[in-house]
Amino acid sequence: MKFRSSIGTIEHGSALCGELKQFLIENEPEYGASLVPNLSHISFLAKNNTGIDIDDVTHLVGNEYQLKYRYKWSIYNGCADMDLDGEESTTVVSNSTFTIMKRVTRSTSFSARGIGINA
Repeated sequence: MKFRSSIGTIEHGSALCGELKQFLIENEPEYGASLVPNLSHISFLAKNNTGIDIDDVTHLVGNEYQLKYRYKWSIYNGCADMDLDGEESTTVVSNSTFTIMKRVTRSTSFSARGIGINA
């Protein structure tokens, strides 16, 4: 994935969060499934078929950002006619924050739990 700021240069801070959020929403099919955790704490039958919904991107400090998102899960239990579904929210925080870094090639990278973005 390739991110480019509308102003051309990457100016880290809260002003960039809206652009990052829109970029992540538009590109969610490329990485969303990698942010859905193992759902066995719900049931070994629980599945996510819709990816993630991004709620917020927050600037933390320097080139570190936090991603808040939610995902839906469902359990198909057709034989018993007792299908279940629900939604959970989570935040990419702590050591899972994403960082945008300048490279020698003047590109920017973003990574969090298997997400990769270049600019």
